[in-house]
Amino acid sequence: MFRVTVVNFEPATGQASSEIGSCSLGEIGAAELLDLFTRLRAVDPIQNVEAEPEIRIEIRRQRYVVYTGQQHLYFHEAWNAAEPARVLLPEQIIGELDGTAAAARKQFVEDRARGVKTAPAVVEPPRAPKRPPMPPKVRRAILTTVLLTLSVYVAEPSLSATRDSASAGFELIRDPKQLSAYQEDLAGVYMSGSQPGHYGIALSADGTMKFFQLNARGTPGVIRDTFRVGRIDGRLCVLGSLPGGPMVLVGKHTISYSGETFERIGK
Repeated sequence: MFRVTVVNFEPATGQASSEIGSCSLGEIGAAELLDLFTRLRAVDPIQNVEAEPEIRIEIRRQRYVVYTGQQHLYFHEAWNAAEPARVLLPEQIIGELDGTAAAARKQFVEDRARGVKTAPAVVEPPRAPKRPPMPPKVRRAILTTVLLTLSVYVAEPSLSATRDSASAGFELIRDPKQLSAYQEDLAGVYMSGSQPGHYGIALSADGTMKFFQLNARGTPGVIRDTFRVGRIDGRLCVLGSLPGGPMVLVGKHTISYSGETFERIGK
C-alpha cells in the first residue's frame, strides 16, 4: 500500500487548480495509483502550468513526487531535489516504489557478472525529441527575457509604438469570416519541448494567447496576451505584444518564434 497525497489536483474530475490545495487520499493500492497516474498525465496543459499539480507518495519512510508535462510523468525522490527527475511510464514508477525495479536491476548485474546474457532489466520509456535550433542556454535566455519583460511591456500603452515597429511588413487579415476561420484553425497548444523549463504558446480561437514555461516552479509563470492574424511576405503569422517578433506558421502544426520551433500538441 502507498500513502498518497495529491496537490492542486482533483482525481475524480481530472482537473488541476491552485485553489484545490493539498488532499490526503490515505493508503491506496497499486491499481488505484496507476489510475491516478493516468489521470494526472491527461491534465489540460494550461491547467498543468498554472496549478503545477503533483502526486506525493510515501512508502517505507521514503517520499517521492510525481508530476507531469506534455503527457509524460516525471518521478523523483522528494528529499533529493538536486537529482533530476526521470521520465517513467506509470508501471515503471510502481516498480521503483515497490522495489521490483531495483531487484530486477540487481539480478541483471549479477547475471552479467556470471556471464549470463539476459535482456536489460528496465526498458526506458520513449522520450520526446529535442530540436534546439540554437544552443539551449542562448535559446532559454532569450525566451526568459521575453517572459520577464512582457508583463511590463503589455501593461504600458506608451510601448505601443514598439509593437508597431515590430509589425513592419505585417498585413492584417481584416475579413471577419476569414479571420475567424484562421483563428479557429490556429487554436491549440504549441510546445518547444517536453522537459521542465521548455516553453509553450496557447492560442485560443477568441484571439487570446498564453505564453508559459512547462512545469515552471515559480516566476515568471503564465503571461496572457491578445494576438492578431496576418501575413508577412505571404506567410501566415500571429502577432501579439511579445517583443520577440511575429510567430510564423512554418508547417501545418508548427510555429517558429524567436529562433525556436514550437510543435502543436493539441487543441
